[in-house]
Amino acid sequence: LWGRGVAPSAELDAELDSLARRTDAYLIRLGRATEERADRVYLETRLLIVGGTLLIAGFVLVILLRLRRSADIVRQTELQAESNRRIRALIEHAPDVVVLLDRTTQRFTYASPSVTRILGYEPEELAAVEIAAILHPDDLRAAARAYGRVQETGTGGVAVTCRIRHADGSWRHFEMSLSSPQQDEGLDGVVINARDVSDRIELQRSLSHQANHDPLTGLANRAAFVELVHAGLTTPLAPGGPSVIFVDLDGFKEINDSLGHAVGDEVLMTVAARLVTLTRHRDHVARLGGDEFAILIDEDDAAALADRLVGIIGQPIELATGPVQVGASVGVARAEDAPTVEDLLRCADVAMYDAKARGKNRVSYFEPQMHQAVVDRLAMRSALDEALERDEFRLVYQPEIDLRDGRLLGYEALIRWHRIDGTVVPPFEFIPAAEASGQIIGIGRWVLRAALCQLSRWHAEFDAPSLTMAVNVSARQLEDDDFVRIVAEEVERSGVPARCLTLELTETTLIRDVALATQRLGELHDLGVLIAIDDYGAGHASIGYLREFPVDIVKIDGSFVQALDDRPAEAEAYLRSITDLARALSIETIAEGIEHPHQLERLRALECRVGQGYHLARPLEVEAARAFLAARSALIS
Repeated sequence: LWGRGVAPSAELDAELDSLARRTDAYLIRLGRATEERADRVYLETRLLIVGGTLLIAGFVLVILLRLRRSADIVRQTELQAESNRRIRALIEHAPDVVVLLDRTTQRFTYASPSVTRILGYEPEELAAVEIAAILHPDDLRAAARAYGRVQETGTGGVAVTCRIRHADGSWRHFEMSLSSPQQDEGLDGVVINARDVSDRIELQRSLSHQANHDPLTGLANRAAFVELVHAGLTTPLAPGGPSVIFVDLDGFKEINDSLGHAVGDEVLMTVAARLVTLTRHRDHVARLGGDEFAILIDEDDAAALADRLVGIIGQPIELATGPVQVGASVGVARAEDAPTVEDLLRCADVAMYDAKARGKNRVSYFEPQMHQAVVDRLAMRSALDEALERDEFRLVYQPEIDLRDGRLLGYEALIRWHRIDGTVVPPFEFIPAAEASGQIIGIGRWVLRAALCQLSRWHAEFDAPSLTMAVNVSARQLEDDDFVRIVAEEVERSGVPARCLTLELTETTLIRDVALATQRLGELHDLGVLIAIDDYGAGHASIGYLREFPVDIVKIDGSFVQALDDRPAEAEAYLRSITDLARALSIETIAEGIEHPHQLERLRALECRVGQGYHLARPLEVEAARAFLAARSALIS
């Protein structure tokens, strides 16, 4: 309007203002609507973006989860395969065989690969084979019972030990565990897990054999023999019950000591074989230890067998080193002699010792009175021990006189036993007991020490360095490995010159083991001591032994001196042969048992230089011996 030159009026201004306000209002509403729409579009866009992102993320997550699941499945499959491989390897190399049997037919439907390594069969070889075909016939019943228990109970853990045949035909011991896993549909049958225990059973058998058998001879040992005797008494095969025979070898120790333990072992094995040959299958032979054997036999046959034993064992044994020979002292006890195993064995032992006491190499049957002999022997052994502890032994001294001029040359020490209760026990009562028990070794050392100490005192007191002392030596002492050392120690301890000591041994002692005696006498001679053969002529030694043994003195047995009264011509001939031989061999002779003046005169005529006997002097107590020495000290050079 302004353009047309029209002036605006007030109404027009008002209308224009109104229009402007409405326009502003509209624009404001439009702006707001636009803004709201923009916000809504923005929001929808945001939501669309977020939703799309979430959807994509969901798809990705699903894909990842499926990929991971696939990877897990693959990994699980690989682990399962690896586990299966390990299980197969374990089964194949394990000491067990796993098999599956058909419940009804008891045939193999599966066998683990280890069956090839352990039993030598290929698994397919056992297909449809019944298990009884490879079980030991003696074990079929036990296996059937175990199989039946599994079938009845439907459980596992039923164990049985059976022998199964190896493909090479040998039998192997197996511990089998049977189970019936009925809850597992994949295992329709009886599962057997079998482990080879042959080595363990063989070891057990070996240990059991060692525990019950002598390792050298293979015979039953003492422990097993005691069980056998107990069984024999419990269920006797003969009406009178069994008998026990004890066998102790005579002369074995000498063979063992002189020829060595290897030869001794060979002798023992030979004797064992002879005993087995003599007995029957139902008899039992045992080695009780050392050279002692025992036999359990029906009573009716015991006497005949015992008599044969002595002869068979006494036969020479041919060895690489030459023939040797032993004897047998045999004791027999019957079931009626003793009600218990211990008593029966003790009675047989008593009878055997009785056979030894009666001369060896014989049979002795137990008698009740023999018990008293055993009691006496044990009492004597205990008393001898106490005698040494209480210093009850004494020495007396019998002079040895030069028959030409009456000079005192020396003494022979003789033991006496004065018990604390005042009684005197004669040597013939306790010396054999000490010899049998081995106590003679300790008693003999006491005698040697006491005699040398006394000689040393007399040497110093009377200035008599040539005075000698003779000491008796038993067979057990000579056989003792320490005897030479003991003699050397006691001589050194006393300070007495070795040449002043004479060791007297009987013929019987020397010929028990000639080789050992020769060795021992040589060692003693090397010490410087003198060796005398006591009681010469009373035993069985030949004159030739005087050449073999290093002998310095021969003591002629008193019985030949006494024979000068009854058979003078015969006695003189024998005495002359001994003195002439001794003189030729430079061996001194001493005549024992001179009791009458005419005997002394005949011996002087035979040029026997030294004598002993009651006519010259009785055995003297130490003070009397000292006085005897003092009276003749002027004659001792």
